[in-house]
Order: sequence, then structure tokens, then C-alpha cells
Amino acid sequence: MREPAFLRAATPLLADGLIDALEWSFDTAWRDEPAPVRDALLGHYASAGRLLGHGVSYSLLSADPADDVRKARWLERWRGEQARHPYRHLSEHIGFMTAPGYQRGPPLPMPLTPEVVTLGRDRLNRLVDASNGPVGLENLAFAFSRREVLEQGELLERLLAPTGGFVVLDLHNLWCQAVNFGLDPAALLDSYPLARVHELHVSGGSWAETSHGPVRRDTHDGTVPFEVLELLQLALRRCPEVRFVVVERLGDSFESPDAAAELRADVMAVRGTLSTFDGVTSSLAKPLPLALWPDVHRDDALAVAQSALYATLDSGPTEDDAWSTSEAVSAIRSMIEHAEPRMLATGEALMRRWGRRNTG
Repeated sequence: MREPAFLRAATPLLADGLIDALEWSFDTAWRDEPAPVRDALLGHYASAGRLLGHGVSYSLLSADPADDVRKARWLERWRGEQARHPYRHLSEHIGFMTAPGYQRGPPLPMPLTPEVVTLGRDRLNRLVDASNGPVGLENLAFAFSRREVLEQGELLERLLAPTGGFVVLDLHNLWCQAVNFGLDPAALLDSYPLARVHELHVSGGSWAETSHGPVRRDTHDGTVPFEVLELLQLALRRCPEVRFVVVERLGDSFESPDAAAELRADVMAVRGTLSTFDGVTSSLAKPLPLALWPDVHRDDALAVAQSALYATLDSGPTEDDAWSTSEAVSAIRSMIEHAEPRMLATGEALMRRWGRRNTG
């Protein structure tokens, strides 16, 4: 069997000892055939305590009660995954990927509300209970509005505070938000709970054209922009607890003859940044105030709103915005009433790519 293109691209880096740790999105391979070379590689890094688990399909903020059955299966498989390999920690994404009527959709954000925080804490507790090590959450790149971008750091803090969880700060995701909404990346960085950041991600992406203007996307299929490398240097100074820096690139983006060289250049650029880092930390990371919010259980209302959002993106938002004032989306109105047209258009494109309705 011919080895995958991404493995051929990574092999020289592995052979040269340039990969100090490996992060594996384990749930993407649960339906794959056995892969002895891959399993041996995972075992090698696990035995050294340098294998990181990164989930993509748990769907932390999905409110659909029916999704609890799928989540329970996911957690059971995660327990088995840990029995095979001792992962250093587990991280997942903030957002939701399932809703009533949809077995899958693009990962979309939720607003900072008491209901969302209560929901997220409950689902995060389930992850923690099923895990043998620390559990963290990663920031999203996609957002509907500037307000939502500015609140994401606080949402992460409110979700993670009860369990003492960590943040995976994806710097390309953060840069996407900054350029899409005209924000200063350094100032946006300071809106996150930087003392919780244990891991940094860097990657490339692409620009998408919409009828309302361009949007930067986290497609993970290109080289790391220079601006993201600059942000890496800044983040290393402001995040005192960073343990890992991960270069991300999707496995299906290695068919290009230039991809292997691009990956090596990105890895060497990151290693170069780390080699010049002098270890100085900054006092600019300000703790976020955590007012006590009451536990508010409105999972049903959130599930209805998530389904309505998916359905609207599936069919295309109406020009008169009548959908944004409907009762169905009342639980997330604080988010969608500020949504920008080009971000709604991008959400439509994501839905065309990833959306799958329930069948039967």
C-alpha cells in the first residue's frame, strides 16, 4: 500500500529529529483501516510522553438532547483510545457541529450567555471525567460579528475556570478574526486568558470571496503567513505557561508538489522563532473578572436555535433579516443580531461543504 502523501512529506522531518511532539486528531481515524506505520509512530511519541490528543467531533456546545447518545459513544471510544496510547492531554474546539435535524454541520460559535456557559461546563465535565489527563479548549476562527470575537476569550475563561482547564490558542484563528473584523491582533491576544495557554497552534489558510467582501478562512492548506509568525513571537512572551507549539496542515493538502517543501519551511520557521525566544514573560496578561452566573438550563431553547441557524445557512439568510427576529433563534439573538453579511455568506459556504441533514 502506498503511504499517504502527508506521511511522505513528514518523514524527512521525523528522520531529522525536527518534530519534538506529535498532536493527533484521533477521532478522524476511528473508521479507518488499521495503519501499522501510523500506530507505530503514535506509540513512539506516546512512550516519550509527547503525544497530544486533539478531538474535532465531540461538539462541545451542541444542545440537542439526542446528541447525548452520540457523545456517550464518543467518550467511550476516547477511553479506549487512551488505553492504547497514553496521551499527554486532550483538547477540543469551542463551538457546535450538530443540531436537531442535522447529523453534522460546520463548527459554528455560540454567544457568551449564561445558558451557553452552563451547557458548555456540563459537556466539558463529561470530557474531564472520561480523560486521564488535563483537558483544554481551542478558540475558533469563524465568527459572525466583531462583538463575538471580543467575547471569545471570556467565554473560554468561564467554561474552563471550574475545572482548571487550559487553552489551545490557535494563532492563525486569532489572526483571521483580527483581519476579518479590523482589530489589532496584539490587542485581541490580550483579551484571552493567557495564563491558561499551554499550547499554541500555527497554520496557513486562504481567502474566500463573498458578494460582501473577502473573508480569511482557517483552511489549514497553505503556508504559515509571516504575520502569524510575528504573532507567535508575541504570544510566547505573553503566555507564561506554553508547553507546546504545533504546526498544523490538513493531510489532504499534500498532493501539491510544493507541499512537502512548504511544510518543512514552516517547521523550520517555527523552530527558528523558538530558538531566538529569550523566555521573557509579560505582565500584560490580565485575569478576566469572573462574576458568578446562576446555572441556567435552557438546552431545549439552544437546540432549537442551533437547528434554526443551520437551516437558515442551508437555505440562505433572507435579505430582510426576518429569520433573525424569529422566536426560534431567541436563545442566540445576542449573536446573530450583530452578524455581518459577509460572515453569513461564509457560513452558507461552510454549510454547503459540511452540512448533512438527518436521514430516516
